[in-house]
This record gives sequence, structure tokens and C-alpha cells, in this order.
Amino acid sequence: MKALKKLLCLILSALVMQAVAIPCFAEDISLEDSIESAFMSYCTGKVPMHIEDIKEVTVKEIHKINDIAVFTADSWKWQDHGIVDVTLLKWDITASHHHFPYDLGVYVYTNEKILTLEESVEAEILTDLDFLDEFDGISCLNHDAIKLCEEAFLRYKNTATSDEVWVECSPRGKVKGYLFFSGEIHIAGSAYPTIVVEAKIGNYIYRAGHPKGPESNPTGLYALSDDGTVCPAHELYDKGILTDTEIAKGAGGILSTELDEYGEHEYEEIIIPALSEKYPDVPLQIPLYSEHYIRYAKDRNTGEKTPLYAVISVWGTETGTVQDAHIVNDIVLEGKARTPFTYHYGVYVFETGEFLDIIDVPESDLEAKENIYKCINYSYRMGDNNRDFNLTIQDATYMQKCLAKLKDFREDDEITMYFQNPKKRVYISDYNRDGMRNIKDATAIQKRLANITP
Repeated sequence: MKALKKLLCLILSALVMQAVAIPCFAEDISLEDSIESAFMSYCTGKVPMHIEDIKEVTVKEIHKINDIAVFTADSWKWQDHGIVDVTLLKWDITASHHHFPYDLGVYVYTNEKILTLEESVEAEILTDLDFLDEFDGISCLNHDAIKLCEEAFLRYKNTATSDEVWVECSPRGKVKGYLFFSGEIHIAGSAYPTIVVEAKIGNYIYRAGHPKGPESNPTGLYALSDDGTVCPAHELYDKGILTDTEIAKGAGGILSTELDEYGEHEYEEIIIPALSEKYPDVPLQIPLYSEHYIRYAKDRNTGEKTPLYAVISVWGTETGTVQDAHIVNDIVLEGKARTPFTYHYGVYVFETGEFLDIIDVPESDLEAKENIYKCINYSYRMGDNNRDFNLTIQDATYMQKCLAKLKDFREDDEITMYFQNPKKRVYISDYNRDGMRNIKDATAIQKRLANITP
């Protein structure tokens, strides 16, 4: 009898739990349906694309906060257009991809209406944005993070600051409770070699301008946990705590490719003597020599690689104090002219022993020369209206907003003075380079992104 009563109690408890669970489950489904329906209506007419693409509305993640829902979504399938950076209140927010019709791709659903994240913050519907780190592809960094990292890093290094010792920390991003940062202790009078160091975590590579840490962590990349503990970033991967992709999301790693063969100085014993022979009258600061990219020819039968050319940088003497600039492909190089290479970048061709200045590369017949522009630092990129160092659909949108008087052109849009020609008007937003800023530039960007024009 007791066993029967116990069984009946268990059955009754299960029915009660099921009765409670079903409405909650149904409520979640109803919320998702409501958001998708509202988002579909929201997108219609907002995206200047084909109607069949508008139908591909995707609501990805939903985060509920009291009586509102925050979600990430896209209005259509094309997402591969670079990183989006937005600053709201005391948070720096980064999305790993561009989204349509709102760049950041984060929305708020409240009172059956959809608002962008910026609109919600302006209306004071949201005042705390730390939860954004929980969304895939979104990083949210509090402005207080620098101080937090510096204090924790000093404890980790068991060091105190003084007039002779100071700390520098640069937060990168946060993933699963870990805040990634570059940390370095500076000591007055210390000299650093001007080389590039790199380290791999899984399939991703990380670089620093000079050694920032010990041999085990040369790039000085660390992670700060929620409990205040600091550890080298690679340990999270080595111990299986985070994947290499998760670390790259927070710390900004670059997926390893041929272009990442950087700073190894594989051919300096060939190239440096060739430089001295070619330019005997130019005092070269050889310690500032770097190899940025090696282009190889690969034998299909043996797999053996033969170097074709190397992109190098070497600092020679200044030829004057006048600021100059050149447009090379889509990028703008500017600075005080130097010898032997105008902006310290050159190309060494192994077969002929020839050197090319970087500004002469567009007219050369070098194989895969488009890769050369990916591995050098530059001041501006033509058409990069939002200055994220990428050419994306956001730049076309930015241009359209400026022409519609919804935004102002950036103060640094005109760089005429660097070209030593007062009659020539040079604008970063003038993508088709006809000397004018108009809708044709936005169209030219869109055609380039769609591979309609080279």
C-alpha cells in the first residue's frame, strides 16, 4: 500500500512538473515566433537588396531581461564584410561580422516593437550591457577594463609601479568569463630590439612589435578570469579550457595562412648584403630590417618550394622633411620620404636580384601581387569611410548617409596636403577617384565588394 501511494505521488509530481514546463516551453516558442515575425516586418523596405534575400531572415540568439528580449539577427545571408565597432556609454562593442540592416546585428524586442541596441540605450531601456559577451560573435568591453587588467597584471608579476617602473595593458576582448589583454612592464632606460615576435595558439597566430613577455609567452598575451587570476592565454588552450577559435574571438588572433610567415628573417643573409651592394651610399639601419611576406613557387612533383620574391621593410635615411603620399592599389601610404624605399617597404626578386619600391608594385608583373598589400601597414584605405581598415558595405552606407546629410564627412577625409599638389583634391571617400564625393563612390564600393569590378 505504501509503495502504491509513493508511486501515485511520483506520477502526480511528474504531471505537475509537466504542466508547469509546457507553458514555459510554449512561451519560449511563442516569443521566438513573435520576434521573427516582427523582425521580418522590420527588415522589409530597410535593406536595399533583392526581395528574395529579404525572406532569409534569421534570428540567432535571444537573451531575456525582465520584460524585454535582446536578440541577434540578420536580414539576409551575406555577412562576410568585416568587423563592426560601436561605443555605447562605457562599453566598446565589437561584432565579428557586419549585419543587415543594422551593422551591429543586436536588437531589442519590447512592446511588440524592435529597436536597435543604440536606440534602446538612448531610450534608457538598457543601461547595463555586460551580458552582450554571452552572444556568439559579440565582444563587449567595459572602459574600466584597462585599470582592472593593470591591477591584476601587477599582482601577477609581483611588481609595484614607480617613477622607474610602469605597466601598460591593452584589453582585447572577453570570452566565457576571460578578459584577454596584452600586458607589459616597462623599466626606464631599457632598450627593446626592433623585431616582430609571433606565437601560435592552435591554428591562430598572434604578433607583437617586440618581445613583451618571456620566451614561453613572447607576445605578452594574457587572460584575466572573473576571479582576478591572470594566466598566459596559451595555457587556456593547452589545458583544454577554451578552443583556439574562442581565444581568437576574444584576443583577435589571425587564422594562420601563408601571409603569416612574418618576422622570421629567413633570407636576411641574402637580402641584406644585396641591399648594401645595390645602395652603397645609403646608410641603412639594418636592425630595423623585417621580412613581411615570402612568395614561393612550389614544384608539383616534389613539393619543393622556391622563393620568388620577398616583401621587406628597411629604414634608410630621410630625403627631406616634407610629408608626401601615394595611392598604391587601394591603400594610401604617407610619411616623410626615405631612401632606398619611399615608405621603407620594398620587394626583393630572388631570380634577378632586383629591388622594387612598394609604389612601383602596381606596374610590375609580380605573381599574386595583391598579397603584398595585405602585409604592410598603411595610413588610409581608399573608400574606408568608417576607418576600420577594411572595405565593407558599411563604407558605402556611410557615404550614402553623408550625402543625405545624416552624417558629416570625417575631418581626415581630405588628405590633399600630403600629395604636394594644391590643385588636386584627394578624398578617402572618393573611391572612384574622379575628384568628387558623390553617389558614384558608394556604387563603386558596392561593385567592388560584389566582384563586378577588380
